[in-house]
Amino acid sequence: LIMKQLTIFILLLAAGMFAGCKKYLDITPKGYVIPSNVEDYERILNGDQITRPLSVLLDQLSDDYYNNTIKKNDFLVNPANQAYMWRAEIFNTPDDYQSYSFYHALYANIYQFNAVINGIDAASGGSPARKAAAKARAQLGRAYSLWYLVNLYAKPYQAATAATEPGVSLISGNDINLPAPKRSSVQAVYDFILKDLNEAIPALPLSAPDPFQMTKGAGYGVLARTYLTMNDYTRAAAAATEGLTLNNKLLDYNGEFATYTDKGLNFIYAKQSSLLQNDPAVPEYIFVRYSTYPAGTSQARIPEEKEQLFGADDLR
Repeated sequence: LIMKQLTIFILLLAAGMFAGCKKYLDITPKGYVIPSNVEDYERILNGDQITRPLSVLLDQLSDDYYNNTIKKNDFLVNPANQAYMWRAEIFNTPDDYQSYSFYHALYANIYQFNAVINGIDAASGGSPARKAAAKARAQLGRAYSLWYLVNLYAKPYQAATAATEPGVSLISGNDINLPAPKRSSVQAVYDFILKDLNEAIPALPLSAPDPFQMTKGAGYGVLARTYLTMNDYTRAAAAATEGLTLNNKLLDYNGEFATYTDKGLNFIYAKQSSLLQNDPAVPEYIFVRYSTYPAGTSQARIPEEKEQLFGADDLR
């Protein structure tokens, strides 16, 4: 009898604990919003983390970037200088990885895009077309993030070897308890990217209030870039042509820029009156993404031998 009473007590205690835990877990953490309606998911797509996906270090790793202020003793502790010097390890602290790592930033964005893709259909409010557009924007964002990842952390695409070359991990869910998937092949990653893009483009809107929101033109632009890195020039040209039918405007650089010389170096900058000072007003912008560093590449420098490749009348 005592054992029976003890068993019943334990079961009741467990049931009470479960109910208490469930009630506790159902409470939305203060300061956070658990997405439940279409607007919540659209806010994810317009978040600062989404519009600033990569640090400026990516450009400092380029062959064409010139740094005339680097100090010899700085590169061991400064991620920007370490990137410029092509050091084997450019991130040394947890903060470096949090603030600068391309891998971290891109997969963090993929997690956000997956939340939209996997949750928007069940969200309250919004028409089916609005939900489809949000899901398409998330698929485009995920595809573009994967395009960067596979080009940064795998060998360039070659049709003959892509199926056997290691690419990057394909993550399409949001369960953080699952083990991280192994690297898929380069071919599998590109197949995934193309699937996302081809599913997204038909549902993407033709226009948006600003160039930070993904449109059909942006979809064709990313599709063209993907085919270009696959060396499929025919499909790249076709996708680019589709995009240009939606927006083929160009900004006339005459009158937009001014120059000055300082300590023997020539500088070019956008005038205060330039349309380039107001992103939504630039007619040629189809899809805009910022660097994590506020100034982005606006203060980027190129070596003189690079400058000499441009003709005197080349306004670039």
